[in-house]
Amino acid sequence: MGIGLHLLHSGWAAILGYHAGMCLLLWAGGGWPGAVHLARGWAWKEGAACTALCAAAGPVILVLWPLAGAPVGPLGVRLASLGLQGASWWAFAAYYVLVNPFLEELYWRGWLAPASRHPAPVDALFAGYHAVVLVLFVDWPWVLFSFVCLLAPAWLWRRLSRRCGGLAVPAFSHLAADASVIAAAIVISSRMT
Repeated sequence: MGIGLHLLHSGWAAILGYHAGMCLLLWAGGGWPGAVHLARGWAWKEGAACTALCAAAGPVILVLWPLAGAPVGPLGVRLASLGLQGASWWAFAAYYVLVNPFLEELYWRGWLAPASRHPAPVDALFAGYHAVVLVLFVDWPWVLFSFVCLLAPAWLWRRLSRRCGGLAVPAFSHLAADASVIAAAIVISSRMT
């Protein structure tokens, strides 16, 4: 992520490099057979509650965005500086929503996840990689606030994958979170360009 965003100034290079790295590690570590768990472990009660909670991410961002002190100007301008505008932005949004949650869940909660019931270093690593992205869009106090907030779903998704016996609940609720965040970005960038 860091190379794509901070050196190449490309949203596509960032996400494709990040995903390629995960895929390579999954392949080298024998984690791909775990992909069957993405379709296992759906539980209606946990799934509905977690999905509703995660879908609230976008509305929360919409409320907090004016307070976040974005240091780089309008969001649409910043996204454009990363090559995310027009058709490229819409393709990125679709890819992010339809691919990212499943690959991240397979990697972070499937392959890397320890069996611990308590917060674990992998949860902090998941939350921390988001800071590499967020530092381009909001002031440091909000990056730290987001890091702390992201620890909760990282731990919750890991716990739900164990409790429900698969990755279906984390993957679907993660999709809801990513879709909600992208929708908020679309609204914010349309208001401020």
